[in-house]
Amino acid sequence: MQGFKHENIRTMVMDVTKDNDVQTVVQKVLANEGKIDIVVNNAGALAVGKSWSSHLLTLDSQCF
Repeated sequence: MQGFKHENIRTMVMDVTKDNDVQTVVQKVLANEGKIDIVVNNAGALAVGKSWSSHLLTLDSQCF
């Protein structure tokens, strides 16, 4: 997110798979702004390897 700046937009980085990270960011936003107007989920994951050799449940947990 470096290089992206706008006076009305705040960016925050967190690991969305960790409840504590999510709660910390939510509390920071509420403390600074008083409410949350919009959330843009731009989370992503990278799985390296042959997809045909991975177990379906493993792929599911990596993708969703």
